[in-house]
Amino acid sequence: MDSQGLISADTVDEFYKSLSVLSRAVNHILQNRAVEETLGAGVSYSKVQVLRLLSRRGGQTSSQIARFLGIRRPSVSQITEALERIGWITSRVGDHDGRESIHELSDEGQRKFFMVRRQQRHLLRNTMMLADESDVQGWSGTLHTIAGLLARSDRAFKDYCLHCGAHADGTCVLIGGEADCAFLRRRDVGKRTVIRKRA
Repeated sequence: MDSQGLISADTVDEFYKSLSVLSRAVNHILQNRAVEETLGAGVSYSKVQVLRLLSRRGGQTSSQIARFLGIRRPSVSQITEALERIGWITSRVGDHDGRESIHELSDEGQRKFFMVRRQQRHLLRNTMMLADESDVQGWSGTLHTIAGLLARSDRAFKDYCLHCGAHADGTCVLIGGEADCAFLRRRDVGKRTVIRKRA
């Protein structure tokens, strides 16, 4: 569909509505509710995201966590200090830069992250069991395609990164799903990490 005239406004609006509903359902059920049911009220999803990052990638600096969450370092300090107070992460002085702390997951933090992940998997399995198996097989590919095309359609940016932590295998859907996630691969501190979109 190269011509914009082939797609009606009603079709575009319905597609946007569907994406909005999906986004809100994911946010409410797989993020907020899953966290609340496993860890209790008052634990933000940002804290769980930090646990996920540290679980997958090991020790991270505040700058790396800030890039991952897409927030400023003072906000990261509040999150990491809160996680350290409750014993879910530990912090130590950086090996190469004494001014930068390395944050690592504690055994308790790992256990808490696995609790959330187990609940999310349970909810997703229930969802998949309600659908036809033939439909389920194509869901991931379709969603990856939509995310990649949506990012490519955003001409306001030459570079774009979802700061999603990529997938378990470290690949980025925005650049075709085969390339390494530039965010996770990059270890230097204080520089903006971007993933170049295809033209």
